[in-house]
Amino acid sequence: MMIRLNGAFGARKTQLAYALRRRLPGPHVYDSENAGYFLRANLPPAMPPTTFRTFPLWRALTVAILRSLAEQHPGRLIIPMTVVNRAYRSEIIGTLSQEYDPWHLILCASQETIRKRLASGWRDGAPGRAPNGAPPSGL
Repeated sequence: MMIRLNGAFGARKTQLAYALRRRLPGPHVYDSENAGYFLRANLPPAMPPTTFRTFPLWRALTVAILRSLAEQHPGRLIIPMTVVNRAYRSEIIGTLSQEYDPWHLILCASQETIRKRLASGWRDGAPGRAPNGAPPSGL
């Protein structure tokens, strides 16, 4: 089973994902941003764009990794992911929805709350992450 957490940057998707992981039996959190960080670190600087979501290879990797996890991991997959562009969302979520039956949960927060969270928690280009890349604590 896939549980996709959607919402604005700063809505605390990753924080909720790790809270669910602590409370549910056998889940795995797949944070697709890590594939983006991998691409940034391993491709020539001129190749990937600033926002890895616009990079076709990131989207293809995300689908391939989630397919592999769904086939090989017996537990739930928790996927915190914001994809605003409809074409990209269709490419990733639409493709996976044809093969699996993911649950889609949307986290909402006021604009003021999100601005405060982003202002206080933006580290190393990832919302809500510590400088060492550790997932956020709380919840």
